[in-house]
This record gives sequence, C-alpha cells and structure tokens, in this order.
Amino acid sequence: MPEVETSPKAANVDGMRCYIAGILFPIIFLTLQPYKSNSFVRFHAFQSIVFTIAWIALTITTESVRFQMRGVNAVLSCLWFLFPVMWIVLMFKAYRGERFKLPVVGDLAARWAR
Repeated sequence: MPEVETSPKAANVDGMRCYIAGILFPIIFLTLQPYKSNSFVRFHAFQSIVFTIAWIALTITTESVRFQMRGVNAVLSCLWFLFPVMWIVLMFKAYRGERFKLPVVGDLAARWAR
C-alpha cells in the first residue's frame, strides 16, 4: 500500500487521535483516506483497538471477580489502574512519532498495519 504524502507532524497528531474515544476514532481512521493509507496511523489505530478491547475485558473480569477472590481482585485492580497510565503513554509516544509497541498487542498491530 503506497504511503500518502502528509506532513510527519500531521501523521503524529492523527496517530495520537487514534487513542481517543475508545474504538470509534481508530475505526474512522482505518476507513477514511488519507489515513487508511498511512502505515503509522494504521499501526496506532490497530494497537488502540486491541488495547481498548483488553481494557474492557479486564474491567469485566475485575467486576465479576470482585467479591469472589480477594487476592486476585487486588492484582486485577492494580492492572486496571495501569491501563489509563499506559493509555497516556501511548498517546504521548504517537504524538512524538514513535511506534511504541506493547507486548503482544504491538506485534499484532504491526502485522495488521502492513
């Protein structure tokens, strides 16, 4: 897929925007030109979608385990707290023009963004 001629700064801002609004913005960026032709924006869109789905799954798991197992609940709550911090890091890295890959999620996003 050929790269679209856009300024690097615009692609950075678009990559950062992929992390805003859950999976809505990434889907928009993956379907509209010139974004869908830019591998940097595609990478961040796919990583954002998988990251958001993981966050939702962790939230559901935390809620269902809350009263059943206290020790597991503490670990899940810690992880749930780290997701917003990681979300901010991902936006910052995209804005700086970096393809910061999360473990597993980043590899999937890189493969899908080709």
